[in-house]
Amino acid sequence: WAKDRKTFTDEIAHLRGQVATHKDQLASSLKEKEEAASQRMSEEKAVLEEMVEGLQTEVRARYDSGFQFSLEQLK
Repeated sequence: WAKDRKTFTDEIAHLRGQVATHKDQLASSLKEKEEAASQRMSEEKAVLEEMVEGLQTEVRARYDSGFQFSLEQLK
């Protein structure tokens, strides 16, 4: 019975070690995925900011053009 108990104790210790290893691997994998997602989102944000800037420039140009047209009509 003492031998069986030693076997079970050893197996429990081994399983705990495996659990710790898997936990570390999972944490590492999650961190990598979060970093990749963060990088992707940063890139998408930069693209969207560039698009917004372009649209703002276009709106300003159209507004100026419309304003100039209105002034010409008044002359």
